[in-house]
This record gives sequence, C-alpha cells and structure tokens, in this order.
Amino acid sequence: MKRNIKVLAVTITAALLLSGCGSAPENEKKPAEEPVITTETQKTVEEEQKIQEPEIIPEPEPEDPPEVAFAKRLREKLENNDLKGALALFDEIPEEIAADKDMIFLHASLLLSSGDLEAAGALGKQLEEEYPDDLEILEMNALIAKSAGDKNSYKSYSNRILTLDPNNPTMNIQIGQEYALNKKWKNARNSYKKALISEPENTDALFGSGLMSFYLMEDSVAKESFEKVLEIDPDNSMALAYMGKLAAENENFSTAIKYIEQAIDKDPVNYDFRMDYGSYLHQMNRNKEAIAQWEKATDLDPDYFLAYAYLAGINDESNNLDAALENYRKVIEKNPDYYYAYESAGVLEWHAQNWEAARYDFHKAYLAGGSYNWCYALMVAATYFKEGNSFKAKEYLAPVMKKMNRDSLEYLMVKFYYDNYSKNAANNLILKIPKEESTTKRGKLYFYFGLYNELFEATPVAVDYYGKVASMQAPMFFEYRIAEWGLGMEL
Repeated sequence: MKRNIKVLAVTITAALLLSGCGSAPENEKKPAEEPVITTETQKTVEEEQKIQEPEIIPEPEPEDPPEVAFAKRLREKLENNDLKGALALFDEIPEEIAADKDMIFLHASLLLSSGDLEAAGALGKQLEEEYPDDLEILEMNALIAKSAGDKNSYKSYSNRILTLDPNNPTMNIQIGQEYALNKKWKNARNSYKKALISEPENTDALFGSGLMSFYLMEDSVAKESFEKVLEIDPDNSMALAYMGKLAAENENFSTAIKYIEQAIDKDPVNYDFRMDYGSYLHQMNRNKEAIAQWEKATDLDPDYFLAYAYLAGINDESNNLDAALENYRKVIEKNPDYYYAYESAGVLEWHAQNWEAARYDFHKAYLAGGSYNWCYALMVAATYFKEGNSFKAKEYLAPVMKKMNRDSLEYLMVKFYYDNYSKNAANNLILKIPKEESTTKRGKLYFYFGLYNELFEATPVAVDYYGKVASMQAPMFFEYRIAEWGLGMEL
C-alpha cells in the first residue's frame, strides 16, 4: 500500500483554510474628482496634511485556527522529511481534528514508517473497528502485520481484502512479490496481471509482470511491459536497466549501453547498474571503461564482494596478475565463504612461487568441500613438496585418503603422492587415466600425474602430460593454467 502523506497534509491544509472564507470585496466606487492644486497653495496643503492626517498603524493579521496551524506545521515537517518532528506534532493535535479519520490514518502511517509497529497497529485497529470494510485501512493493517512478521494476521487481512476486491492492486502486487521471492515466476506474473485489471497503468504491476516474463525467458512479452512502464514513467530507471538487459541478451551491447547509461543518469548510486554497465563495456572490449565502472561499484558499496570478483576476473584475463591477486584478496575479505576466490588466489600465489600463501588458499578451498576437493588437497601437498618437506605432505594427505573411495582413480592418485612414488601405481594410472569418460576428470588426472613428475624432476614426462592437458583447448578447471605455465605457454 502506498499513500502520499505529503499530498494528504496539503489537502487537509487546503480544506481547513477554505472552511473559513473571508467576506467578498465591496463594489468599487468611482473616485471623486480631486481639486487642482496650484503651485502657490502646494506648500500650505502639505503642511495641513501633516497636521490633520493621523498615523496609520496596520492591524495584525488574524491568527490561523488551531487546526489550520497544525496542518501547516505538519506539512512543513513532511516536506522536509522530518518524520520524528511530524510524529511529535501529534502529541499536541487540536481537539477539532484529533478524531478525524484521515488524521488518524496519517498518524498510523507515520508510525509504521518509523518502525513503531505496536503504536501503528493500535491506531489501525481503532480505524478498522469504525470502518471494517475500508480497503485502505485493511491494506495498511496488512502491511503492519507483514512488517511485524505476523503471518497469520497478514494472511487473514490479505484474504479479506481479496474477498472485497479480487483484483486489489496493493495485495496482488505484494502476493506477486512473495511468489517472486520463491522463484514461482508464473504465479507471480498472474498476481501482477490481476493488479493490472484494476489499475492498467500501475507501473509497479507492469514492471513486476515484465520482470517475471524476463525470468521466464519470454523476452518479447517482457520488452512490451517495460516499454509500457516507460511510456507512463520515462524516468523509471529499473525499466531502462532491464531494456538494457534484453538488448544484451541479444548481444546488442551498444543498445544495452545506451539504456544503462540512461538508467544511471536517473539513479547514479545504483550498484547493480554499474555492474551491468561494466559487463556491457567488457563485452565490447572496452576494458578500461569496464574497470572504471566496477571500481565505482566498490565505492558505492565497499563491503559487497561481487565487484571485486569482476575486477579480479578482468585483471586476471588481462594478465595483470598482481592487481588480480589484490582483488581476489578483497573478495575473500568481504565474502570468506566464496571458495572460488581461494582457488584463484592460490593459483596466482603458486605462479609467484609463494608456496606458503598458496598452501593457505588451497587448504581453505579444500575445507569448503565439493566434488573435486581432492585436487585442492594435492595442491596443498605439492606446496610442501616444493619446499622439500615430504613428511608434511604425507601428514596432510593421510586423513584425506580416509574419506575417499578406495576404488576410485582419484584415490589412486592421492595415494600415489602419499606413497612418494610406486612404479606399479604409476603404470596403473598411465593405463587407467585415458579410459576415464569424464573429460574434466581425465584432464585433472593428467595434470596431477604431470605435476608429480615435475615435483620430482622427471621433466620430459611432466611436459608430456601437461601437453595432454593443454591440448584440451581451455577446459574449465584451474589446473589448466598451471599446466600452461609448466609448458612455458604463459599468456
């Protein structure tokens, strides 16, 4: 439910001012002709006027009635967004308007805005008792119940409102939002469409319907909804942004950029807009401009990790590895549960031969779990081997093996590292790895067999297996890059 309390205050003021109209002006009279004053008598006349004319003291303007004065003060507070000051005025509301329905409603709305749900609810109940079928009052009470987390009361109010008005815009929009939060896109869109039956130009319902169509990948329907929003409200930044997303979906990035620039012009502090803008620029290889937008996003919300992740990615792919590593560290700082950042940081620390730092990152990634956490365990062991500490490597791998399937190739590879070489195990792996059906798993196993040989200076064998990984043409696993570096194919 939305209610413009500033407009309400102005309306109340106007009504109170009009209730005490002044008298109409008298009919104008034609002034009498003035006598002609000659130059000889001018001085005498002026002197007589000074003596005869009394001093005119202006009468004080009449004071506003108390209710009008209250309305004016309330309007001033609301126009200055002084919520606390506006609420304080109700402690001295004139008796003449204290029981006014609109004034009580306004008071309850302000209390709701301030977060005083108990006081807002008390006034809402008071109004409901007197006006049980007033939709606006029921809508406010529903919002109070929702804000208080009272699901039963909220549902009860929702049902009452929809019984009185099945296409009620306020409730159908709220129900649509709830469906959307649960990713029930079709149900959400149906609710928004019900709201549009009553209010075809309700921009919230139009946008919600368009957004659900976007999620359902019905781009033409979504576009039509967003265009309708912009016909009604050309400054709607969200509709502009989603028109940009639709253009980007069709790889029309120049158009996407035009839309997102308009959206940013309307809402320059929107984090998501800056992220989208950077993505569109990146797609057009305007990487410096993309970086500038993502850096702007970090300024807007320094504590959110996503922009740092994007900056890390673009710097990493541009081979600005120091900058990328700094960005990955920021991601980890802001979102320690994002284990992919540990993986990426570990790879760059490995490249820099910072074995202790790489070990820390790969261990953190291992703790996060996942289908391939055995790979992180082997990278941890490899950092110990790089430092010449095979004892620590074996100590780390022992508990890892206990959690693994002993019949799996992954287990055989980890045990191969733990045993610190076995000719039979090596031959077994050489025979079995090429038969692995999963391309990703086969590539990883090739890599770790090559890495083991690198660690123990069997360079020709290492190069052979790194070559097998590199020939897979950029598979989606982190070991690929380390294999390239091992072949001297660093990008």
